[in-house]
Amino acid sequence: AVEAAVRSLATDAAGHRALEGVVRISATDGFSAYIAAPAAAAAGAVQRRHPGVAVEIVAATRRATQQRSGLDIEVVVGEPKVLRAK
Repeated sequence: AVEAAVRSLATDAAGHRALEGVVRISATDGFSAYIAAPAAAAAGAVQRRHPGVAVEIVAATRRATQQRSGLDIEVVVGEPKVLRAK
């Protein structure tokens, strides 16, 4: 499903829209080492097709907060204490 969504956004160099930008992921040390980093390495095929896409991984153990910005994906420790989380 995710790949299909990405394919619907991505197009070729013939003037169609291309993916570009930085995907910032913040996760705990363990998640970063065993899940995020290997997944980012395996995503090499995506980066070969879309050289304008880069992945940054920030390894940090933090609690959830609504005030943090600048991240696209965040994996935190504990139950979120935010207004809209259920």
